[in-house]
This record gives sequence, C-alpha cells and structure tokens, in this order.
Amino acid sequence: MVAVGTVTPASARFWARVEKQGRVRLLLNDGKSSVCSQLFDPAYTPESTWAVTYPDDLVDALPLRPNTSYTFELQDEVGCLVGAGKFKTPSECLEAVPARWSLAFLSCHQPFGPDGQVTPEAHNMLAAVRKAFALCEPELVLFLGDQVYSDAPKSMSLFEDREGERNVLHEAPNEVRRRFDLRYRQAWHEPAWQALHACAATACIPDDHDIIDNWGSDVEHNQPSWQKVRDAALEAAFSWQGQRSSALRPPPGNFQQEFRWHNAGVVLLDVRTQRRVGYAPEDSQIVDPVAIDRLERFLRRNASLPVIFVAVSVPMIHIPQWLSDVGHALPVGGMDLADRWSNPAWADTRDRLLTMLNEHRRAHPQQQVVLLSGDIHAGWAVKLCDPHDDVRGRPIVQFVSSAITNGEGSIVGAVSNAMLRAAQAVSGPVAGLHVQNVQGLAEATGNPFGGLNVGVVDVMTCAGQTQIRLRLFSHGEGLHAAEAVCVFDSGPL
Repeated sequence: MVAVGTVTPASARFWARVEKQGRVRLLLNDGKSSVCSQLFDPAYTPESTWAVTYPDDLVDALPLRPNTSYTFELQDEVGCLVGAGKFKTPSECLEAVPARWSLAFLSCHQPFGPDGQVTPEAHNMLAAVRKAFALCEPELVLFLGDQVYSDAPKSMSLFEDREGERNVLHEAPNEVRRRFDLRYRQAWHEPAWQALHACAATACIPDDHDIIDNWGSDVEHNQPSWQKVRDAALEAAFSWQGQRSSALRPPPGNFQQEFRWHNAGVVLLDVRTQRRVGYAPEDSQIVDPVAIDRLERFLRRNASLPVIFVAVSVPMIHIPQWLSDVGHALPVGGMDLADRWSNPAWADTRDRLLTMLNEHRRAHPQQQVVLLSGDIHAGWAVKLCDPHDDVRGRPIVQFVSSAITNGEGSIVGAVSNAMLRAAQAVSGPVAGLHVQNVQGLAEATGNPFGGLNVGVVDVMTCAGQTQIRLRLFSHGEGLHAAEAVCVFDSGPL
C-alpha cells in the first residue's frame, strides 16, 4: 500500500507499507516528462512502513513546481509495482490560486460485518467515494479519526478473549503492538480504501476507536494496563497515519498538524491523544494547552488568507448541554454522550476555543472559518451565528462527515440524525453563538444525513471574492448501489 502525505509547492512525501523490505525506486512524472527515476534505501520501521520526502531525501533531485499535477509509481528493486498514485502541488502565492479547488474529508472506517467480512454497503460506499472524487477532484483528503476500529466488530475486537488470543489488556506491550498493526492490515486491505490514500495529498489524525471507544473519557483509562494499550495504539497510528506527515516525529505524542493549501490555512487539532478525565475538573483535559497556543499562533500567522479550516475529530457543536449532563451521569450507556465537547469536563475548553475562533473571525471579517469534523455517524452542516455581527460578518461554519463505512451506520446514523433534529429545537447558544442549519439546494437537502457519507468542500474565488460550497456524497441503491449520490449541496456560501 502507498499514500501521498504532506505536499508543498516544491515537495511531496510518499509513504508505503510493504510485505518484503528492500530498495525502492520512485518514478515521478508531470504529465509531460519524467521528473525522477531513482533507486533508494528506505528507513523501514519494524512494521515495514517507511516514508520519504521528495526532493529532500533523494540525491540531486530537483524541486517540484507549484500548481502542477504529478503521477508516481513506487517499484521494488526488480521492477515489481509497490503502488501508484497522483497528486497536485498547491500554489505558492495568492495570485496563482486556481478559481476553484476542493478538499475532501472523512471519518469512521469500520467496513466489517459481525462475521468479520467486508459488508456489501461498505464495498459500495468505497466505490461511490472513488466516483465522487473523480467528479470533484479533491487536491487534499483529510482522514479525521477512527481510521481503524480496535474494538469492533465484536468478533474481531482486540479486547475480547477468543481461542488462541487474549484481551490485549492482559498481553505484553510487544504483543499489543503487533495486534494493532494486524488490525491496520485487515482494515486497510480493500483496494478501494487504499486508493483514497494515493489520489491526492493526505493528512490523518486519530480518534477514539484508533485506541478504543471513548478513549480518555473514562477514569479507568488512567490505569497502567490502559496506558500500555494507548502507547501501542499511538505507535501504530504513527506508523500508518502520522509517518506520512513531514511535521510529525516519533515517539508519537500530539498529532496536531498545520499547513497552508492554496489560499487556505489548515490545522488538524488533536483532541484525543492527550485527553484524560479525572475525579476533579482540574484533573481533566481534552486538548494539550500547548496545542491551543499553537492554534492561536496559527490563526495570527494566517489572518490574511480568505479561508481557515480547523479540523477537529469530534464536533464542537453536537448535542445540548443538558443531554450531555444526563449522559455523563448515567452509569451504563452514557459514555458516548460523556465523550462529547458538551461534557462538563470539556465545556470550558470548548467555549474558550469557540470564543478564540469567533474573536479572530470578527477581527478579520474577510476570512471564512470552517470547522471540519467526523465521529457522530451523521453528516451535518451548521452556521454558528454571532448575534452581535454586522452585515459584514461571515459566521463560523461547522461541517461534519461520518461515517464512511461503519457497519452500524444505518442504525447509529439514524439515531444520530434524529438526535440532531431534536437538538435543533432545544439548543441554546454555545459560547454566545447561535446554531443555524445550512439549507441545501434542490434535491440535495440531506442535512442532517444519517447514511454513510463523505464530505467535500469547494473553495471558489472570483473577482477577488472567495466563497465555499459544502457537499455530502453517499452511495445509491439497488442496481446503482455503487454510484455516487450528492445528498447535500449548500451552494455557494
């Protein structure tokens, strides 16, 4: 398997996982001529993954050109194909930004049924996503959490005893690490899933199921046996997800990433790996304070750009405070509610971040701030409106896409969809911001949408003005089950 990771106007990072270690040849083409054909020795991890940045890590390689489409192949030393893909470099200056470019984002990849086989719906959805990508041509794909499920389905859970295998809580660290690596090989085996990692620049950030459901929202996770699981899960997440980012280094800690793409600043905020809950509020944390400071500096550095994307695996706005309070108090079945930002343990941090984003937006009214999220098994687009705005104000937009393949999507998605609709009638302001649904165009009005979905954002510039367009794609039905269907389209905002 291969993937494109960090891409800049002059460089690209390639990642691969192979069955047999050895020398690798990179073949790079710009559509007109060969750019590179070089054999090199990758620095393999014990899991046989590696990553290399072109041109930095190769000999006498020339920089890439901005705003240029490239194709690539990776071959072993005897010429057998390891993998292939494509990507486009972003522009170097605002004057060269294309009139339209797109990014895609997705979350919650759990394609297996109870029998451990890939479900027909997951297979159809992955085929539909490839067709949606062919239509929209995203230049950037963000994987916003739950790229694997360590704990589902039950027949494959790492936390169940079965013949020949024990619950990983009772295993040695090396065995726990091996089992997480195996889970990635199982979950990422589908060619259609692999293709999503090799069709554009990508960035990944883990969420709870990459460790275990609701990681960090249970005081039990502070125990040494659970910390052993966390460490193994994050080591695996770095090898398979973080290694493709040139900004991240082992050992894995905070997975936060920041970069610029054309006329947009993009930050992936890590709200999972540093999360912990204690018996007292001062012992609880959802985001590393250093990460919040980094976000504030990022906003200042990119204040002149037309668009800022802040990717957060769990939506900051989801369910009303009172419902989360009830869920937090439930002894059974309430953990999913307690995992949300509206949990009293996290609410102050949420309000601080939303206030920071809103104050930044008000100070820079030309800039559109967009929150991208996953996790909740529903697609959803809302505006966070400040009642003090004048006519120049552009409200923060929150856009959620989930799940892409989760086998429970038809059930959990329907529940989440109903909850979102009910919440709209009872929700009050959050950090002083009023939640307002984004209306869809024509037949594409599925907001919220409870089926499997992938999100696409178009950034469009005309006569110096920049707008965004939000779309959700799902799959069709019957004979058209593998076709892409646009279920929500906001039109220009």
